[in-house]
Amino acid sequence: MAITSGQFNFQQIMDDFYGSKIEKDDDVGRAQKQAFQGNMIQSGFDSALAQQMATHNSAIAQENMTHQADLEQRNQSANMENEFNYGMRVMEAQFGYENQFSNAQHDRDIGMLSATGEQERKNYSAKGQQDRLGQAEEGKQTRQTMQEADKIKANQSSRESTRSRRMARAF
Repeated sequence: MAITSGQFNFQQIMDDFYGSKIEKDDDVGRAQKQAFQGNMIQSGFDSALAQQMATHNSAIAQENMTHQADLEQRNQSANMENEFNYGMRVMEAQFGYENQFSNAQHDRDIGMLSATGEQERKNYSAKGQQDRLGQAEEGKQTRQTMQEADKIKANQSSRESTRSRRMARAF
């Protein structure tokens, strides 16, 4: 019974309320039914307005979400573009600094090569001078050695000659 008639037996209450006859002189009963009707109309009107407002608010919320998504996408695009531009400027600056350093290093290397070449020329010149002086000294020493050897040979020849003569006289 409770299942077919509802938990509060609502159907029976509605049947009794709508089915009751109001007497002509029962102003309270008539007022009560009219108040119920007015309340029912007000509730239906409120429900219809609430549904319309919910639909309208849903449309506004959806439009706001679309607008917010559009703004967020634009902000992200702008941020990404700014980040890209900052990155490119940093890379350009790094390239400039590296290029400037490379050019300076190139100039230093050329200066070092020039100084090294000049020092090598001076070293070769000094070595050539030393070699020339060494050769001259060696030639002088060789000449003196040869002169002394010639003197020794001449003395030896002279002695041999003197000995030979002495020996020849001694026979």
